[in-house]
Amino acid sequence: MAAWVQRKRSAPTLAAMSDHDASLGERADPEQRNDSDRLLRAVEELRALEREKRLHETSSAPFQDLERRVDEQARAVFRLAQQENEGAETGE
Repeated sequence: MAAWVQRKRSAPTLAAMSDHDASLGERADPEQRNDSDRLLRAVEELRALEREKRLHETSSAPFQDLERRVDEQARAVFRLAQQENEGAETGE
């Protein structure tokens, strides 16, 4: 492998992120921790839907349904992230 070629890194799983965040959770206030956990669960659900969608032909009814659900979940993730960011900026 050439020196300039970077290895593809896989995204950490929710479990790995939870393990990594264990010490952070002790410092974060409970409301902040709940918001963060809610966002991580929403991201994990989005990943699961996207993986399931890959199992179907693009012209199939299940794919179309999953595509709609992925879109809805992606928007929910964005809203949760935005709310968390706004809460952090206002100190809530």
